Amino acid sequence: MSDECVVHSYMLDGEGGGHAIDIDKNVPTPGKVNWFHIEYTRPGAYKWLIKHGLDEMTAETLTRVDSRPRMLTMKTGTVVILRGVNVNPGAAEEDMVSIRTWIEKGRIITVRQFRVAGIQDIRAAVEQGIGPQTEGEFLVMLVERLAARISETVDDIEEKIAQTEELSNINS
Repeated sequence: MSDECVVHSYMLDGEGGGHAIDIDKNVPTPGKVNWFHIEYTRPGAYKWLIKHGLDEMTAETLTRVDSRPRMLTMKTGTVVILRGVNVNPGAAEEDMVSIRTWIEKGRIITVRQFRVAGIQDIRAAVEQGIGPQTEGEFLVMLVERLAARISETVDDIEEKIAQTEELSNINS
């Protein structure tokens, strides 16, 4: 089985920090949260999810090409699909990136196609010891990071509109 789909994996220590872990570490540790971040377009993503205990419907939901923002509560956890502004080099402001999340007690799996800056923010926070302490805090931090970038983008667009209106009034 190929693990090429795994971008990174961490054990969150419950105090805001964490450390990288082996991708096959799938044993819950009391007070800790295992976080696996995968890219669904890399080989073996769907199979990796199945191998690591997700049912077929959940794995398919996390890896399908088309996704819409939503939340699905399942028997053993929750799927949360969000979108954020695509701040990757060469991307248009209006492009959105999808981040799909599986959350259950002791484990978070985030799934992407394109790099998501909010995930990079969380990873940096964990490495600095100021990251999420629980699964719920992880989700809140992700939503806050996505919302902050959306807000910045909307502010930039509003500023461009105001400048265009001002130029239009000057030229009238």
